[in-house]
Amino acid sequence: MPRLLRGLFYVFTVSWPVLIYAALTHGYLYPVLLISSAILLVRLAAVSLSQNKSGIWPTLAGFLVIGLALLLKQESLALLYPVVMNSTLLATFGLSLTGKPVVQRFAEIARKEEGPLPPQAIVYTRNVTVIWTALFAFNTVVSALTVYIGDYEIWAFYNGFISYLLVGSLFFGEYLYRRKFLNV
Repeated sequence: MPRLLRGLFYVFTVSWPVLIYAALTHGYLYPVLLISSAILLVRLAAVSLSQNKSGIWPTLAGFLVIGLALLLKQESLALLYPVVMNSTLLATFGLSLTGKPVVQRFAEIARKEEGPLPPQAIVYTRNVTVIWTALFAFNTVVSALTVYIGDYEIWAFYNGFISYLLVGSLFFGEYLYRRKFLNV
């Protein structure tokens, strides 16, 4: 998939809570949902044609929930997008623990030239995958609660700020820990 298209998709995904909050509070939700479903359909086609199909399930799930919100004219379904994204990440990371953990796969790709991971690194990547799985489980539950509460400001604040702060903190915290204490 071209970098520009991938970058636009990530900007769309990250800005989703703010975009939907603005659309809900200013009365233009359905045009935004229509544009969003078109963006996800393009992403789905691009992922389907690419070698790396890892993004197909989250994209399909997002397309379905947004498409249903649009077709059924149910704004509450649009609010489920972060729940669906966190759920697919939870499933991806959690199910990988039955085989080769996601973080181990990332580490092997990053170390392609250096050879296989040492045994202690494999244990470490499994533990980090467990931590990510727990974070995605937490985000799924809290995101669902924000939908249930029904307050758009609480929904947007958690899903557009707090959840990103948690993900960013784990990402950078783990990176710093690995650099400082593991010298990797």
